[in-house]
Amino acid sequence: METLDQQGHASRVTNRKRMSRQTDPRMVRSRRAMTAALMRLLGEKDLDRITIEEIARTANVGRATFFRHFSTKEGLFNALASEEISGLLALTIPLVTGVNSLQSCLALCRYVDGRRLLWTALLTGGAASNVRAEFVRQALACAAQFHRDDGEIPIELGTRYCTGATLDALTWWLEQPEDYPAEKIAGIIDSLIIRPFVRPFLEKERP
Repeated sequence: METLDQQGHASRVTNRKRMSRQTDPRMVRSRRAMTAALMRLLGEKDLDRITIEEIARTANVGRATFFRHFSTKEGLFNALASEEISGLLALTIPLVTGVNSLQSCLALCRYVDGRRLLWTALLTGGAASNVRAEFVRQALACAAQFHRDDGEIPIELGTRYCTGATLDALTWWLEQPEDYPAEKIAGIIDSLIIRPFVRPFLEKERP
């Protein structure tokens, strides 16, 4: 049986190897290529119809390279979803601080519209529930940085509501046959979801 020292040493070795993979330029390039390949393929078909062989071929890497990074295509999809969510949430920080919520909603909608095929796959595909859970998790972590529980609505509850409602609005938008402009959807999200939540905080801050 391993001692605690041996287990700790094994854990440190594993962490060093993981960090090495994350910083090795070749590994970084391969990971980016596979992510770009999956994004391209998702614009053509559902994740269920995409194979690891297609991803590797599109990314110009071997199967062995793929499996050095991910054990399944779902693992690559989850990593891609996490990165996309992080990029989207970076645009929504002004929503939490109450600074120009309409412009923040517009930036969010334009981001999704510019990557429409990908976000359609993320929000309407078979992994949509996992994407929503990761979105809420990251949104809560972001909101916790601001410690703004001085309003009528607790920040955690408000964040969960705004996140879920915004994702519902985006999903509805992406499923519509009519091409609603990003500006219209941004206005709807701002007036229906965001402003009612941030208004109490802004009123408390007025002199």
